[in-house]
Amino acid sequence: MTTETRYTPFLADTVKTEDVTTKGKKGSFAAKYVSWAKSAKAFNEHCDGWTWHLKPYNEGGYVWLAPNGTGYLVTYFKDPNGNPKTDFIYAIMDYKNSPVKYEGIDARTLADNTRRCFCANLCKQFSFAYQLWSDIEIEDEKKLDNITTATEQQDSQPNIPSGDIPLPPKEKQALIQKLQEVCYQDTSVKYNCIQALIELNPEYANDEAPSLTKFITQRKHQNAIKKVLLDKGYKT
Repeated sequence: MTTETRYTPFLADTVKTEDVTTKGKKGSFAAKYVSWAKSAKAFNEHCDGWTWHLKPYNEGGYVWLAPNGTGYLVTYFKDPNGNPKTDFIYAIMDYKNSPVKYEGIDARTLADNTRRCFCANLCKQFSFAYQLWSDIEIEDEKKLDNITTATEQQDSQPNIPSGDIPLPPKEKQALIQKLQEVCYQDTSVKYNCIQALIELNPEYANDEAPSLTKFITQRKHQNAIKKVLLDKGYKT
């Protein structure tokens, strides 16, 4: 009798700041992503025995035909015991993220979308780089060092108003983790949180690259985020 492996690797925390590439202008027009090569490296490193597969279309080939004449891919992972996991559907898109008609899909389009599909499927199966797919910035250790310094300053200046007390690193990490989980389900939460923080610090509105990890630095920011989450029906 053989023992079946049921463990699924969890890769949510394997992406580091240096792994992220930014493409395009700063601010809301910038696209952040992890290259397919680095994604493949993480998969090969942490998912020993797992394999990724393209499911062939009924009539041959790997491009599936949607009812409106556009194409899509169907992929899936197999665990170390060879058991296939849930199918993952990915629309074949052009550089504008618009679906491509079946007859307009050339080799380059297919190759590019296959790589993107792999990255998206990797997120769905193992939560790899889910912070980027849910539009939450990955924490930078250097920022945590800065917060630690601010907390030490608070110890020497006890008369700082309670709302302006710097947020300890562990509490900020816990709050960011909660936001990552919530924003994965509801992408509107990030916008609501940023608006709440701008009300507290209007200068944030002029920031070229708005970031929750950058804006959340004080106790009053933590309280504002928790209020947004509670108003949305999430426990804090």
